Amino acid sequence: MKTVRLLSALFGLLLLSSNIQAQQLGQRVYWMAVTQVSIGQLSEYHAYAEKEMNPLLEKHGYRIIATWQTIMGEIEEVVWR
Repeated sequence: MKTVRLLSALFGLLLLSSNIQAQQLGQRVYWMAVTQVSIGQLSEYHAYAEKEMNPLLEKHGYRIIATWQTIMGEIEEVVWR
């Protein structure tokens, strides 16, 4: 069941047209994901991230350093680092 939840969360990130980059500095790997979300679906995305994605990532050892948003036209860009 854990694998299914992890795969569904990762698949969800891919469906949201994410641009993901990883960089290793020393013994840590830093991962930055940029996800484009329609403004009309922004509240749904944040609810999903809060209830499903963030706890799952933290459970598997990821630590979210920061998130921020930018608005470009009718697309909201959410950046996770």
